Amino acid sequence: MKLSTYTIIITYVMAALGVCAIWLIESTEPSFLVMTTAFILLSLVYNVRQGRALPGRLWNLLAVAILVFFIIDYMTISASLIVSATRFVTVLLVLKLFDLKRNRDYLIVFALIFFQLLATAASTVSPLFLLILTLYIIGGIWAMIIFSIKSDYYAAHGKLEIPGNIFGPPFFISIIVVSAASLIITFLLFFIIPRMGVGLFQQNPSEAVKVSGF
Repeated sequence: MKLSTYTIIITYVMAALGVCAIWLIESTEPSFLVMTTAFILLSLVYNVRQGRALPGRLWNLLAVAILVFFIIDYMTISASLIVSATRFVTVLLVLKLFDLKRNRDYLIVFALIFFQLLATAASTVSPLFLLILTLYIIGGIWAMIIFSIKSDYYAAHGKLEIPGNIFGPPFFISIIVVSAASLIITFLLFFIIPRMGVGLFQQNPSEAVKVSGF
């Protein structure tokens, strides 16, 4: 499988996670989410067929138009900064998926998806968000490794066609194992460290302050 194929796969897996995240925001209209999903699928077909990227000037004009829409939406329609910001970031994401030319474009896509998750984290208490966040971390590690290999291999060999045995089941299993270990350690530190000075290691248990996070 070509490296470009792996790049497209991880990009759209992450985009799907971003859309799933904003589904958890109750005030987001289903019609907006359906339309977003449709345009993301359309951009996938566009990229698979290797359509021409948007001209720079057109991209800048569309970005300004989206910013104006965001301001109008916030002031006259939603009156909610999180909802309006979520729409703004999501529309930018859809637009950027039609303009994937350089590694920087992919990084912008991943950053926009991160802001989608950030908005969702401030708007939902659904346990499904933990699953989405976990998959985002695994996908993020996968993406960073792929882009690092892509950059180094191109610098060394001047081409992007890498050996087919680099990415395989051992590669993906190792990413999942490392990600799972990182998440477990993070949860342990999150619940243990705030208690060290006032909880678990306090000499007088009756004076312990019970805290569960930073």
